[in-house]
Amino acid sequence: MNIKALQTFLTVLEAGTLSAAAHKLDISQPAISKQLKALESELGVQLLVRGRRGVIELTPAGQLLREYAENVLRQYQSLLATLTALKEQSAGILRIAASTTPGHFFLPKWLSAFQQRHADIQTHLFITNSAGVLERLHAGQADLGFIGRQVADPELVCTPVVEDEIVLAVPAGHPFASRQIISREELLSERLILREPGSATRQFVEGQLSPEERERLTQAAVLELGSTHAVLAAVVAGAGIGFLSRLALDERGRPDVVAVRVQGIDGRRHLYLVYPQKRAQWPPLRAFVDFILRAGGPA
Repeated sequence: MNIKALQTFLTVLEAGTLSAAAHKLDISQPAISKQLKALESELGVQLLVRGRRGVIELTPAGQLLREYAENVLRQYQSLLATLTALKEQSAGILRIAASTTPGHFFLPKWLSAFQQRHADIQTHLFITNSAGVLERLHAGQADLGFIGRQVADPELVCTPVVEDEIVLAVPAGHPFASRQIISREELLSERLILREPGSATRQFVEGQLSPEERERLTQAAVLELGSTHAVLAAVVAGAGIGFLSRLALDERGRPDVVAVRVQGIDGRRHLYLVYPQKRAQWPPLRAFVDFILRAGGPA
C-alpha cells in the first residue's frame, strides 16, 4: 500500500465515479481501475461497488479504509510541511502569514526595515484572513503571524503590537459622511460591504451585535470581499459602505472615504503578533519578534 494508491482511492470517492476521478487526476480510467484492483488484492477485501451509472458505493471494508486513508494523508501532509520547515529553517527563511490589514499596509515596510538589519534572514510573506493565519501556524506552514484578534491558545504566544480601531467607511459624498456617529438601525438599512467569514474585522463587528442584528447585517450585505483593499475599493466605487481598519484608512491618506462610528459598537482593538510557543527560541523568529517589540510596532 502506498500514498499514491490511497490518494487515488479517496479521489474516486470524492468524484463519485471512475470516469470523473480519471478526469480529475488526468489519467485513464483503466489506470485507476488497475490501482484499485491492486489495493483490493493487497488487502484481500472488496472495497468498492459500482452502482447505477457507475456511481461508486463503499463496502464496510471500504469505509474502514477511507477513515484510515484520510488519517494517513493528513499525517503525510503534516510530515511534508514539517520537513519543508526544517529545510527553510536551516536556510534562515522566516515564513510569515498575515491578515490583510497588517499584510498590505504595514508588513512591507516592517520587513524592509528588518532586512536592512538582518540581511542573512529571508522573509516570505503570505496574506490571508485571521482564520487562515491560525490554520497555517497550526499546520506548520508559517513560523509566525499577524492577526486582528486575540486568541487564547496554550500552544501560541499572542502579543499586541499595534493599536487600531474598526470604523465604518463611507464615501465622502454619502449622507453619513458629515456625521461622527450613526445608529445601528441606520447602519442596517444601508447597502453593506462585508469581509468574508473568518475575517477578524467581521468577527469583531458581529461580536458586538445581537443575533437578530447579525442576521440583518448578513441580509443587508451586497458584497462579501476577501481583503481590506477590496472593501476599500468597493466603498470608493459607491457599491456600499463597510467596516475597515482606521489604520488602513489613515495609511491610504485620501479624502474620498470618511470614517464614521456606529452607536454601541466599540471599535478599539489591537493587531497581534502570534507564533508557536515551542518555536519561540528559534533564532530567526526571536530576532524578528524582538525587532517588532522593540520598535513598538513600527507603524
